[in-house]
Amino acid sequence: ELYTAKGIEGRNYFRIKLLELFYHIKQLRIEDQYEATYYAKEQIEIIKRIRQQLIENLDKKISIEELLRKEPMSKVTFQAIFKQIYGDTPYAHIKKYKMNLAAVYLQETDQSITQIAGELGYSNISKFARAFQEVFGMLPKDYRKAKK
Repeated sequence: ELYTAKGIEGRNYFRIKLLELFYHIKQLRIEDQYEATYYAKEQIEIIKRIRQQLIENLDKKISIEELLRKEPMSKVTFQAIFKQIYGDTPYAHIKKYKMNLAAVYLQETDQSITQIAGELGYSNISKFARAFQEVFGMLPKDYRKAKK
């Protein structure tokens, strides 16, 4: 923005942008200040491929170990790279993905909560409700009522 504004915008515009920049620098967390580790393209592709397999099989319980058998990567390496890319552990990421998908279903469909839970791999409705509440702070039935 600053480069394209040069010669077009006045001095006050750049003062505001500098204040904005200082604000964002102040908001940086300590862990964000460390240099990120860079991984090989092949490693990133493995992570993305396994994540996609997990997403395509939300209704099944597939272990990371099972998916990694075909890949030249250890579980520890997988988890470290996954967390750096997606900001969460694989299971936490998939859980949040499932709950966000459940929220969409609750808002946009008339499927029962039991049907939604089943589609997302939960055979126990109370475990589904607990997981949903951990992510959204309310039960699925209350979420549906609030969003309708």
